[in-house]
Amino acid sequence: MILRSSKSKWLEVKEFEGVKIKIDYPTIEQAENLREKFFQIIFNNPNYTRDKDSERIELTYEQKAKEKRLLGEIAKDTIKYCVKDWEGITDEDGKTIACKVINNELEKDLFESFIGNLEYHHLIKIGDLIEDEIKFTEADKKK
Repeated sequence: MILRSSKSKWLEVKEFEGVKIKIDYPTIEQAENLREKFFQIIFNNPNYTRDKDSERIELTYEQKAKEKRLLGEIAKDTIKYCVKDWEGITDEDGKTIACKVINNELEKDLFESFIGNLEYHHLIKIGDLIEDEIKFTEADKKK
């Protein structure tokens, strides 16, 4: 299956020079897990939208914190489920770190090390980059 704009499945992570990730779609079970977390966001904020220009209701601090936590979890899971390889990821000594995928997701220790070094806004940007490639539009659903 071809992704939205990347025919090679490789995406450049603009926030980190020289870093590319190879992605693929999550399994049905993994997609359901992501969808469940998105539904939790909607339950928390029925007017939730990713459109920055849309009218949004004022949330309580608790609702804002829950939304931010859930968005972070979705981004982490999207990375864990969809990244299948990478280029340009190195350790603190500059040595290349090999990507390992086990049971269709990033190996646990490698994943935790990778996301542990990301600031929240980078985590969200990478998750959004992947999500933009794998999401289905109405036109896709009709194919």
